[in-house]
Amino acid sequence: MVFNLDEKDCLILSHLQQDARQSFAALGRQVGMSVPAVTERVRRLEDRGIIQGYRVTIDEAKLGRGQTVFIQAKVPSPQYTQFIQQCEQLDSVREAHHVTGDYAFFIKAVVADMLELEGLIGQLSRFGATHSTLVMSTRYVADTVPVQSE
Repeated sequence: MVFNLDEKDCLILSHLQQDARQSFAALGRQVGMSVPAVTERVRRLEDRGIIQGYRVTIDEAKLGRGQTVFIQAKVPSPQYTQFIQQCEQLDSVREAHHVTGDYAFFIKAVVADMLELEGLIGQLSRFGATHSTLVMSTRYVADTVPVQSE
């Protein structure tokens, strides 16, 4: 379901993306609304599923997992559910996308070293062929979503 947002909703979302820990009073001042009004708007955005949560961003390299890898996996369709369940059980898997093309899934993972990567590929290749790409460096990550009213 697609929701139409008004200018205030868009302002609220933009400011929360910059600092999700700010108080409702601070947010209200930034968007020109009272504390009760901005609180209600945020709650409504949460209830509609537009705001899905508040997260801490962690530098995994500082925790010993500095190598990002993308893995394409060929998985027979009858095994999709088991494959996703396996991904959910693996600490190194961050994202699993069902995609079009020669491979059924595109996986983003982080590992400490090649030994861990070898084990990960071993787990995933039980379902079918894999193709891995190591990330040398990340040059850009969008950390906000542009929002505009209709």
